[in-house]
Amino acid sequence: MQNGKALLDQKSYAQAAVAFQQAAEAKPDSFEAFLELGKTFSRAGDSDRAMRSFFDSLRVKPKNPETRCELGLVMMRSGNWDEAGGQFKQALDMVPTDNAARANYATCVEHLGYVDEAVEQFKIVATAQPRSFDALYNYAVALQLKGEIEQSADYFKKSLAIDPNNSLAYMGLGKCFIARKDYKNAALIEKRAIQLFPNNHLAYIALGDAYEGLGLKSDSLEAYRKAIQISPKDPVCKLQLEKMLKQKTASAPGALSTR
Repeated sequence: MQNGKALLDQKSYAQAAVAFQQAAEAKPDSFEAFLELGKTFSRAGDSDRAMRSFFDSLRVKPKNPETRCELGLVMMRSGNWDEAGGQFKQALDMVPTDNAARANYATCVEHLGYVDEAVEQFKIVATAQPRSFDALYNYAVALQLKGEIEQSADYFKKSLAIDPNNSLAYMGLGKCFIARKDYKNAALIEKRAIQLFPNNHLAYIALGDAYEGLGLKSDSLEAYRKAIQISPKDPVCKLQLEKMLKQKTASAPGALSTR
């Protein structure tokens, strides 16, 4: 086991897996051997074998919060938010003070559309970790999804006080200004987000929205085109492209009105 852990720390995943497999074969009632084997497969990107190993670990010891959390992380990576959330919830039932598990649980329920629950969970984490950028930022995003714009803006600002060069936080703050219809300041904030991270396609989308609010149609279209160019497969960019194509079709000579 010690040899396997040392190899895992060195990111020698293939060798670490062999060591942990040998440990599991030598002691098949060791939940830890299966847990460490699952971690190794997970870090190596082999989700299927990681999940099998974690389930083997839970078979030996069902009430192990670390195994539940590791299994939840693998499920999150595959977009299985429902089952991942169930694993984190079980971990929280065992260790209510585990803020990482709570934040991951909140992320899962947020993806499932339970925004109110996500807000409550992220609030607990933000209260427990008032100097954590991630805790404050995640809470700000959840508040924004709920429509609590003023409180969301406040927490984006708090997160920026911790990490003043975070493009995503500026992008979120800019969207709060858009919701206030303060398009001029929103555009300035989104430009700052782009300056910090030129490939932030979501900031370009928000910048386009700000320009649209200001009546600057050509600038708005250029911002949208830049976002689509950066990340054409992103769902937000796809929706914007569809919107632009519909507008182009509607304004074309001889186009039928949809009204």
